[in-house]
Amino acid sequence: MGKKITVKEWVKQEQGKHFCQCGCGQEIIIKDRHKQTNRGIPKFISGHNAYTEDFKQMNTNIHKGKIILEYKNKIDYRSIL
Repeated sequence: MGKKITVKEWVKQEQGKHFCQCGCGQEIIIKDRHKQTNRGIPKFISGHNAYTEDFKQMNTNIHKGKIILEYKNKIDYRSIL
């Protein structure tokens, strides 16, 4: 069993080891709250997840669905009948 370290020591050890996964290569600044097991160290700098292809595809599909829904809502079906 290893020596227990403080949160501040953990932050200092992790600094400089984690980089944004969007491809920008920027360093993720480690904070005390990242040591909490329910959160962990983020994969992206805040807002950079929007640069990934998965996010772009999801956003495109949502946008397409919204346009189709808006178009359906504008059709006056009573005029057709």
